[in-house]
Amino acid sequence: MYIKSWYLPVFLLLSINVYSQQKEEFDFKYKVNYKMTYQTDSTDEGSVKQRDMELLLNDSVSLFRSVEKGVYDSLAYEDNTYASRKLLRTPIKYQILKKGNSIITEDSYEYMAPKKLFYIESKEDLKWDLQPDTVTISNFLCHSAKVRFGDRTWSVWYTLEIPIMDGPYKFCGLPGLILSAQDEKGYWRFDLDGIENRDRRIAINFIGENNYRVLTKREFLKAKRYYVDNFVDILLARDLLILTEQQKRNQYKIQKIRGQKDNNWIEPYKP
Repeated sequence: MYIKSWYLPVFLLLSINVYSQQKEEFDFKYKVNYKMTYQTDSTDEGSVKQRDMELLLNDSVSLFRSVEKGVYDSLAYEDNTYASRKLLRTPIKYQILKKGNSIITEDSYEYMAPKKLFYIESKEDLKWDLQPDTVTISNFLCHSAKVRFGDRTWSVWYTLEIPIMDGPYKFCGLPGLILSAQDEKGYWRFDLDGIENRDRRIAINFIGENNYRVLTKREFLKAKRYYVDNFVDILLARDLLILTEQQKRNQYKIQKIRGQKDNNWIEPYKP
C-alpha cells in the first residue's frame, strides 16, 4: 500500500531532509532504565506484558528504545542479516529520538521484510497540567503532572532533584526527570528501574539503505491498523506466502483473532 507524503508540513520536510542526508553519531552520558508494563488486549487482563526500556541522554539529545532493540542494533554492525531476523521477533520495534523541538519516531509494523517508517512531532504537542500532589520514588521527591496525548490521559511523576527535562516514551518538557508514567486506565505504565552514568556512542540512521517511508503519525497508525487486519492478503500479494486453500482459511482465522486482540496500542488509531 503506497502512502502519500508530499503534503507534509514544511517544518517536517526540512527535518526529514536533515535526517536523510547522513548517519549521525551521538555521545550519551547517562542511561535511565524503565520497566514498561502494558496490556495488549483491553478485554483480557491476562495479556499484560513487561519489557525493559532505556533512555539514553546527553545535554541536548535523548534516545528511547527497548533494551532488546539496542542489542539488535549493535548486532547489525556485525551481521545485518542476523540482526534483522532477530528484530522481526522483537515486539517493541520503535525508537524515539528527541532533539531540539522535535520528537522523531522510527517504527515498523510488518511481520516480514519490514520497512523503516518514521514521523516527526513537536514537543509543544505535550500540554502539561501541573498538579499539587507529591510522592517519593526511589528516594526522590516527585511532583505530579497530567497530559492528554495520543488519545490517552497520562499521569506522571517527575523530580526536580534531577533537572533533566525528559522521560520515558515521548514524554518531555517538565522541569525534572519523569520517573513514572501511567495512562488513566492503567493499560500502559513506565516505572524507573535505575539510573547509570554511562559513556556510550551510538550511530543513528533513521533512513537506512533506501528502505524507508516518511509519514505523519496518523498515516502510520492507519497503515499499521490496515496491515494487522489484512496481513495475509498483503503477504500473498507480495509472494511472501504460498498457501493452499485450507492453509489460507486457517491463516484468515489467525488474522481475525490476532487483529481483535491487538486492540490496545499505546497510541490507538481512531478512524
